[in-house]
Amino acid sequence: MLRSLFHHADQLLTQYQPYWQIQPFHFRQLNECSQLPENLLTELEKLDSAQFEHLSANADAGKQWLDKWITCLNELEQIEQSIPDVDNSETAYQQKPLCIKHLSTGIPGRKWSQIEQFADFLPSVEYASKQMLLEWCAGKGHLGRLLSVSKGYQVTSLEWQQSLCNQGEALVLQQQKRYPQLQQSLLQGDALSDEAASILNQHQTAVALHACGDLHTRLITQCCKPDQAIEQLAIAPCCYHLTEADTYQPFSISGQKSSLTLSRQDLKVPLQETVTGGQRISRLRDIELHWRLSFDLLRQTLTGETHYKPLPAFPKKLLSGEFKDFVHWALINRKLQSEHSIIEDLPFNDAELSQALLDGEERLLRVRKLEWLQSHFRRVLEIWLVADRALALEEAGFHVELHRFCDKSISPRNLLILAKR
Repeated sequence: MLRSLFHHADQLLTQYQPYWQIQPFHFRQLNECSQLPENLLTELEKLDSAQFEHLSANADAGKQWLDKWITCLNELEQIEQSIPDVDNSETAYQQKPLCIKHLSTGIPGRKWSQIEQFADFLPSVEYASKQMLLEWCAGKGHLGRLLSVSKGYQVTSLEWQQSLCNQGEALVLQQQKRYPQLQQSLLQGDALSDEAASILNQHQTAVALHACGDLHTRLITQCCKPDQAIEQLAIAPCCYHLTEADTYQPFSISGQKSSLTLSRQDLKVPLQETVTGGQRISRLRDIELHWRLSFDLLRQTLTGETHYKPLPAFPKKLLSGEFKDFVHWALINRKLQSEHSIIEDLPFNDAELSQALLDGEERLLRVRKLEWLQSHFRRVLEIWLVADRALALEEAGFHVELHRFCDKSISPRNLLILAKR
């Protein structure tokens, strides 16, 4: 099932590669995106903002409009739905007894739900068995504490930041008063080091909830080695692009046979789906994208360049001010203006700033249209990436299952690799 899932996803991603392997921010006009059908781009350009909003918000209407060009939309949905939902699993989420509610103190509700529902997929063990579990990239060790208290594991939580280890140790001491069965130690260490591989070999179970990029793939490659003692593995991958390699290096034999070549930018595509943090966060995100594009038009006018150049992250308080304040910061960041300059030194007048905002709004709509095309392949690309990791474990002798361990509203990074010897 896993292999056929991967090959189906690989086939569609290869066939429709021009629709998702694009960088929408880099096109000022839709007709510049020459890898897509010309008549599709023409029809997209005709859509005003209200028409496009209707299509992108209404799945049935959007599917009907796109069907002329993307005929595999039903197949894409079938691939998505082939991953068992949490409700279909034998270890599906169940109401927890009240005795563990104190473990969630100080943890945001959505994060606690992720931790709790991830933990559901691990079987309980006898406390007396001293079943050793390694929590990989543990942070403060919240998941490990839950697994120790509710499932009976003796937990080592490996974390790079000493400050998080210290906070985790304080929580262990505090919570052992209420939960004397809690067996957890926090260990400072680098998950990418040889020492971490040695520590891994001292445990029977390893878990990693949203360890980023090379951090979770390092765990997988170590567990695939024949001399590792790991018998059980649960990983929810995250941040596929945070890797040293410029081009994706598949882990499985099937992945290595694929004709797809993925850049680090391609690996960001699945992450574009986020959980909305309320109307205010959504509004600020829209303003940020609009201002980034508007500034880029000003920057190109100033420098004579014609390609998009992204700005780094910036303090969100800038979005509460005026556009000219943002432009001032951006010019300094791009070293186009002295850091000692003042707003009055801007090389643009008010009319030019206003025009940039108008042009930026039009450009944003074009970006949204290309992102909409790309979005239909976003989840299948993520399934391809996770299935490649899962197949590598299967090839190493594990029995492997893929699950959705929580609802998308709790975390869009909800794919779980569950592997057992």
